[in-house]
Amino acid sequence: MNTVEHSFFGWNSRRVVLERPCHATPEPQGAADAPDLGIGLDVSLTIGARRARLITLVDHDADDYVALVIGDVPGGHDVPVRPVEEEMLLIEGSRSDLPAEILIAVPAATIGRAVSGRRTMDSQLCMGGPVRDIVLLTGAISVTFEWCDATTTGAA
Repeated sequence: MNTVEHSFFGWNSRRVVLERPCHATPEPQGAADAPDLGIGLDVSLTIGARRARLITLVDHDADDYVALVIGDVPGGHDVPVRPVEEEMLLIEGSRSDLPAEILIAVPAATIGRAVSGRRTMDSQLCMGGPVRDIVLLTGAISVTFEWCDATTTGAA
């Protein structure tokens, strides 16, 4: 059984340390088991004055996965991973003010306060799946993910 190192776990976020493959170009973990899984697109972009990279992971039997990597993510520690509505991916990328960030495109139905969609992404980041595979392709050493929105309750 694979175990994953978690150096940080908060009330609403988790830090995931990614295993580094031995070869220079990371390959999705499931690629050997699923020949239909592969990189569909890996393009360098400029969004505003910042470097970015658009990566798609194609699974011919299921959905395609898209990530927008903003800033200096390769070799980065504690790089935030954030789900973003598919149609808003490039717009949200241009609004990012963090030094490095990974935006994962998700269908509109799972965005916002939908805890189940965030928990699915959290599970895939920790235990493996297409989301972890696409994050591995970014070259980040560790990532952070808010699996649940931080909400405050009480009288104002």
